Amino acid sequence: MNYFQNQSSKNGLGQLFTNTLPQMEIFVRFFNTSPSTSSIDVYIDDTLAFSNIEYKEYSIYVPLITGEHKISIFLSRDNKLPIASKIIELSPHSIYTIAIINKLNLLDLIPIIDGNKSHSFGTTFFRFIHLSPEAPLLNLVNKKDKKLFKYIEFEESTGYLPLTPGKYNFTISSSTNNVIYLRVQPINLIANNFYTLYVVGLLNNCPKMETFIIKDGL
Repeated sequence: MNYFQNQSSKNGLGQLFTNTLPQMEIFVRFFNTSPSTSSIDVYIDDTLAFSNIEYKEYSIYVPLITGEHKISIFLSRDNKLPIASKIIELSPHSIYTIAIINKLNLLDLIPIIDGNKSHSFGTTFFRFIHLSPEAPLLNLVNKKDKKLFKYIEFEESTGYLPLTPGKYNFTISSSTNNVIYLRVQPINLIANNFYTLYVVGLLNNCPKMETFIIKDGL
């Protein structure tokens, strides 16, 4: 399998392609949520795919062929030893976000299947993923005090919840005592799109816990 890299963006992220066009059935992107890393490089099957992905930064989607791929993570400008390496099986006709999670001594990679095409016209789809290593079980609550997701633990991803398109105000709270940890900036969810709210960072340390809402799919 031959790859080539196109270093075109300002922050050094590259775009990875394969030379097997008929087999391009999957797409992947990478999201650096590890609070212990400032900048990382991503290698796919021992070839540099993305460089200088900062903490809280995610890459574009790139095509890969179906099957097993070796994903290795290095600290930027230090390619001697990976800080994490994992063989990940990627299923056909799927789109993935591969999240780099946890503190440096426990660094891991988790593949997350992203939504892409909606079959319910006029609906928006929303999910919640807990990637804050020191945080307890979390709830995601909307403005009307309705708990959309409850008792979500670290590394857990909910399913997509269909919602009416429009503006939403969310809070992140403790599942045990309802203490509010974060108030999310109002977000306008557009019809026929898939969104993920990620909680990253550290509850009682730096970098502080915060949220990111990212649109999923091509």
